[in-house]
Amino acid sequence: MNFFLISLGCPKNLTDSEDFCARLLAHGHNLVFDVKDADAVLINTCGFLASSVKEAEENIKYALKLKNAGKIKKVFVTGCMVERLGKSVLKKFPKIDLAFSIKAQDNIENILGKKGSLLPTISKTLHAPEFKMGLTLPHTAYLKIADGCNNRCSYCTIPFIRGIYRSKPLEEVLEEAKIMAASGVKEISLIAQDTTSYGQDLYGKPQLEKLLKKLVKIKGLERFRIMYAYPHRVTKELAKIMAGEEKIYPYFPGKRRNNLKNLKLLYAILNLTT
Repeated sequence: MNFFLISLGCPKNLTDSEDFCARLLAHGHNLVFDVKDADAVLINTCGFLASSVKEAEENIKYALKLKNAGKIKKVFVTGCMVERLGKSVLKKFPKIDLAFSIKAQDNIENILGKKGSLLPTISKTLHAPEFKMGLTLPHTAYLKIADGCNNRCSYCTIPFIRGIYRSKPLEEVLEEAKIMAASGVKEISLIAQDTTSYGQDLYGKPQLEKLLKKLVKIKGLERFRIMYAYPHRVTKELAKIMAGEEKIYPYFPGKRRNNLKNLKLLYAILNLTT
């Protein structure tokens, strides 16, 4: 099958697209970059905001229009909107061939011949993907170190959509980073719903500092970005390694020189107050 991918939403969603596309390629399917060459359109949706749902629905309408015109044969929909809305996606768009949840992506090569909906719930563990590919520029990549969230902010649907917080084992994250380095990646952005809680569920306390100390030693990797951090979980140790390690971008607003000054100032404040 030749499939055309539409991946919507944040980098965390993009990593899911990379993982299930790699599974499909490993099992004999082909990713095409022109919908004219496709047998099917596969849409990985975002469902975080009302505007995200609207964008997903517009893309579903676009794919179904192609199907109705006989230009493609099938439309598959997955991702956060499916996780959030469930079978109601099919009620609104009955001509979708298959709507499947995030958990079902783990078995994507075996389900695309099915019809209707497949909605297994999010698993309670997270592991490195069996197959890996990149959909970003060759020198840069996103590395998901955790998924889900336990913060339960009243305005946010992430815990409902993505489940409880679960970290990838540290050894698996390091192995994934080494594979990226071997493929030519120079810059990695670490992502999770909350990167600063990394390892809390597995090791009893956050382990982001420990992970960073090991990542910067991997040959070939030159830069790291830390995304989606919670400021009140920035510890002295984390601020120290971010301020002192040249490979880690001090991710604060403004020019890089000012960023580093701000981070060193933050570290000084933390030393005074903790």
